[in-house]
Amino acid sequence: MIVVLRPKISKAQENAVLKEIRKLGHRPHIIRGVTRTVIGAIGYERTHQSLETLITWPQVESVMPVQKRYKLVSREGHPDGSTIPVLQHLIGGKKFHVMAGPC
Repeated sequence: MIVVLRPKISKAQENAVLKEIRKLGHRPHIIRGVTRTVIGAIGYERTHQSLETLITWPQVESVMPVQKRYKLVSREGHPDGSTIPVLQHLIGGKKFHVMAGPC
């Protein structure tokens, strides 16, 4: 996760964010710019708590995930197409199929 802090916050406010990141099981990597500070929070989100709650903190401007959700089923994570046989039909590949179910 990337945590962007608001400009002109105090050192105590920055330290509070760093403490919370560590408490949630991530390792902070601080990047100081001219007007703002960015924190890269290194940690595996499946085993550590999410940092998205930090967006509610007044000193935090934004919280962004580095990796996309559902990456195991995305084209990025699985670039090859796949097909699934269903009765006499082959779902996937080049032929277009529409599926619907009870609402």
